[in-house]
Amino acid sequence: MLTISEFMNSRYSALTCFILVFAFYTHDVKASSGIRCLGSEPNEELNVDVKVYECSYFYSFNFQNLVESVKFYPITNVGMLATPEDSSLMLGLGGGADWEILPKVNLLAEGGVYWLEDHDFGVRGVAYKDYGGPWQFFAKAGASYSIAKNWDLGYAYLHISNGGRYYVNPSYDGHSLFVNYAF
Repeated sequence: MLTISEFMNSRYSALTCFILVFAFYTHDVKASSGIRCLGSEPNEELNVDVKVYECSYFYSFNFQNLVESVKFYPITNVGMLATPEDSSLMLGLGGGADWEILPKVNLLAEGGVYWLEDHDFGVRGVAYKDYGGPWQFFAKAGASYSIAKNWDLGYAYLHISNGGRYYVNPSYDGHSLFVNYAF
């Protein structure tokens, strides 16, 4: 796993800075943008302890205020698949929908594509996990609760797989906790 100093000296730091600058620069101040940071643990024991960490930028909008409680958004993700011995950069694009079902309570659904810098972890024959290739699909479903103005805490179920594109198609299924900041 990367340490903070290794991260700051790596190619990931420039990419992360670019995404954060883009995330805070919007032309339409009436739009609802946000950043969501998520940590995910697998829902079953794997032979290699794989965890997912990601931050997502989203830009919410609704279609001419037809349904005020439903918002749609494109998302950009940057994160990593991490094991105790190794990690892989993970970039993603996708879309989602957010529905305010009660005051302060929202449901969300997202999907899209990830690109992984590295897709195999561990040592063959000992403890090994191969996701088949660099292109993976993801789906998330969850709920959040507004704890303060612009801040939400939530839970999402995360599924990642390659959809049978490669010779193996293991999935990652995990329970995720996230914090969301809207601006």
